[in-house]
Amino acid sequence: MRKIFLVLMAVAVCVCSCAKLHVDGGDGIDVGAADSVRVNFRFVHYVDSVAGGNTKAVVALDESVINDVNLFIVNEAGGVVDCGYIINANNASSLDCSRNVLVQPSRLYKVYIILNWGAPIVVNSEQQIKDMKYALSSINDIAAGGGGIIYSGVTESIKLYDGVTVETPVRRIVSKVSLVCDFSGLDSGVELEVKSVSLKNVPGDILLFGNNVAGSVINGEMRDSEQLLSGLSTTGVSFYTLENLQGTVSGATTNKQKGILLGERRNVATYIEVVCDIVTREKRGEIKYKFYLGESNSNANIYRNTTQKVKVQFIGKASVDENSVSVDNSSLEDRVVSIYIDPVAIQYKGPYYGTYRCKATAYPESAPDKRLIWESDRPDLASVDEYGIITFLGNGDATICVRSADNPNILAYCVLTITLKRTG
Repeated sequence: MRKIFLVLMAVAVCVCSCAKLHVDGGDGIDVGAADSVRVNFRFVHYVDSVAGGNTKAVVALDESVINDVNLFIVNEAGGVVDCGYIINANNASSLDCSRNVLVQPSRLYKVYIILNWGAPIVVNSEQQIKDMKYALSSINDIAAGGGGIIYSGVTESIKLYDGVTVETPVRRIVSKVSLVCDFSGLDSGVELEVKSVSLKNVPGDILLFGNNVAGSVINGEMRDSEQLLSGLSTTGVSFYTLENLQGTVSGATTNKQKGILLGERRNVATYIEVVCDIVTREKRGEIKYKFYLGESNSNANIYRNTTQKVKVQFIGKASVDENSVSVDNSSLEDRVVSIYIDPVAIQYKGPYYGTYRCKATAYPESAPDKRLIWESDRPDLASVDEYGIITFLGNGDATICVRSADNPNILAYCVLTITLKRTG
């Protein structure tokens, strides 16, 4: 993962500030005389750069856009002594501003920053800032106005004096998840076609400052086969989500074990769902896979401002025989795997155009498509119709073949020896 550090230094317009400057420390703290000082604010913008990614995303985000800034200065008692709302007039990717602040030079202050909120925020205390949440009604809300992402950041406790430059690192409140699929390990004859990829159990809200454990969840973005194209096995497909900290999963070494050991946390743990059409010798239909996210199989944590790269390897029969917390094969149907034919040989001695019905049964009985196709390798000697009725037409040897319409590699034979008797 490569990090780009952008120092934001464009012209900004300050359009709003708090109506009152709080010069008292609160809670009985005497801050002494307050001075008006000129403070330069500079925002350090952390952007994760990820190569590739799907270009047909429904949610359009621009990680470099800064539309506006909410700025708060908090004293040691947790009171907001100054705040400002700054509009980035050019909607550029860089921003810098200076403002007069009424502070006590001997005291320590914290600077809180929120980018791309879209409106002024009115708060009176540090606790109110820490309690602020950004809520999603749908996954489209993860992008702010103009495709910008909400960023937040706070400084350590610092002194503010005339001419000081305060650099505040800000981080995006979203995370990026990139999925790449490897199909090279599938058994010969196994056909797997991805129909859709979705992000599920995206947290419905996030604290701007503080760790987040999901409560309410919503559906994330879904990409269908047209949007996936061929990129799923090369550059991959990317999604955005909010921070979701579901903790450790002790003892899990595989994704399936993680899903099992998550227990009830599965209801809020974020996962990727891959829906495929699959065809094997024994099964056909739709199968769904769940891949629970996390830094590894031993935890289910998604941290803000990070990128998780998930590589999924489909091997063997792609878990077609598994029905578990991570694989749903309930929509699969059995295919015909054997055919019983009766008889397996016929020695016919009779007149021209004589007939005989050959019987065949497809197994297993649970296979919904048990249609059979009848064929003769010597239709000039013996023809066969769709019901297995053979008509004898000439002397010699022939073979009747019956095969499964659903699974053409499954077949059975009846060998004919034909000696016709002339009549009259």
